[in-house]
Amino acid sequence: MIDSENMSTSDYYDYASRFQKKIETVSGIIMYPDHEGIPQDVLLVPFKITEEKSLEQTIIEAVRIHGDKTIFTYFQNIKWIMPDLDGQLKNWPFLKGTFIGQHYFMSPVVRLSYGAITFDQTVIEQEPGEVDVHRQLCFEFCGHQFDIDVVEFPLQLGVPKLFTKLEINT
Repeated sequence: MIDSENMSTSDYYDYASRFQKKIETVSGIIMYPDHEGIPQDVLLVPFKITEEKSLEQTIIEAVRIHGDKTIFTYFQNIKWIMPDLDGQLKNWPFLKGTFIGQHYFMSPVVRLSYGAITFDQTVIEQEPGEVDVHRQLCFEFCGHQFDIDVVEFPLQLGVPKLFTKLEINT
């Protein structure tokens, strides 16, 4: 049983190890609505930093290279394991971008930051014939326009459980 009121990130890793949970952490650019509070859902462009760059340079490189692998996933449920999630998000450096045309959030304006989400892949049941849903979106950031391919809630990725704010030069 998880006591989410008193759980830390290391406690969750201990729990996952003890109960043989299969977990995977994916770092990258996280896009989320431009408002305070914990977003219900986020977009994640998988990307690992290999050299020190600014947040702006990292976002541009990540979306150029991996924009076709963007993931739309739940996020708000992480607060049950990480009660301090709202506080972590308040001090997270971000830049803003804008979706052109279709978008997932109430406003086309989004915040972009660098972080990681840990997913629990222990129980993944995909119905026979079930396929991932993809959407093409157009996104503008710092004078650059990108077309990204978003896969919605990919089952093989699992359920988001933890968030890690990763530091990067702004």
